[in-house]
Amino acid sequence: MLDASVRAALIDRARAAARGAYAPYSGVCVGAAVLLPGGVIVGAANIENAAQNLNCCAERAAIYAAVSVHGVQRIQALAVSMLCEGEGAGHGPISPCGPCRQVMAEFMDAEAPVIVDGDGAYAVGELLPNPYRPAS
Repeated sequence: MLDASVRAALIDRARAAARGAYAPYSGVCVGAAVLLPGGVIVGAANIENAAQNLNCCAERAAIYAAVSVHGVQRIQALAVSMLCEGEGAGHGPISPCGPCRQVMAEFMDAEAPVIVDGDGAYAVGELLPNPYRPAS
């Protein structure tokens, strides 16, 4: 269970990250923030590319940034927020995609919370109950 102030800080950082997204093709700006042990919060945004399969979701960008800068460690929580441009612009709920859920399962415990701004919180294990695990 996350403290309310930590939860709010994660959502705020995810919203701020969404404003830095590079989304010229979809206009859908997504930000994510991850909580590391010791209270460090790392945020990142989605990055689109003309070759669509080269896009990087905010959730993966935040996890990869945290791992790259702070080393491999268990991520305690993740928040994700969406900001759309144009008609109906504003924050809205966005559910993590399948590849992001798999990456979360690699770096987060099954009970770790994923906070979806405007929707609620889910455990990683709820979002991906049977993640891929390599053969031992």
